[in-house]
Amino acid sequence: GVAVLSGGALVATACPDGFVGLWDAGCGRRLRVLTRPSTWVMDLTSGMEAFPAGDRLATFSLMEVTIWNVTSGEKLQVLAGGFVVFGLAISLGGDVVAACGSTRLAVWDAVSGSLLMSARTAWGAADYRPDSCIVSIG
Repeated sequence: GVAVLSGGALVATACPDGFVGLWDAGCGRRLRVLTRPSTWVMDLTSGMEAFPAGDRLATFSLMEVTIWNVTSGEKLQVLAGGFVVFGLAISLGGDVVAACGSTRLAVWDAVSGSLLMSARTAWGAADYRPDSCIVSIG
C-alpha cells in the first residue's frame, strides 16, 4: 500500500518486510521506518490510509488497525476489531476511523481509541462521503 501525507511532502509505503517506510517525496530519502504491527501479514489485507491533516497514518493488517504519528514515529493507538480487516476509512475531520472486513464494520474514536459502533457485515469496504456519513459496501 501507498499513502501520501503532509500535502504531498511525505509518502508512506508498505515494505515487503512488513515495516512501513516514510519517505521525503521531494528527494526520495527514507526518513523513518515504523515498527510493524504484531499481526502484520503482507498480502491484500494489508494497507494504509493518511489522515486529512497529514500528521497521522493508519495502517491495517490481519486483525488490527494502528494509528501512527508520522513526525515522531510513535504508535498512538492499536485498534483491535476481532475480524480480518479489508478496508479502512478516516473521517474528513480525522476524528473517526472505520474499518470493514470479513465479518464486521467497526468505528472508533481516532484519539481515545474507544469503539463507537460495531455492526455485522459481509466482505466489504468502508469509505466516508463528503457529508461524513459512512458507506459500507458488502
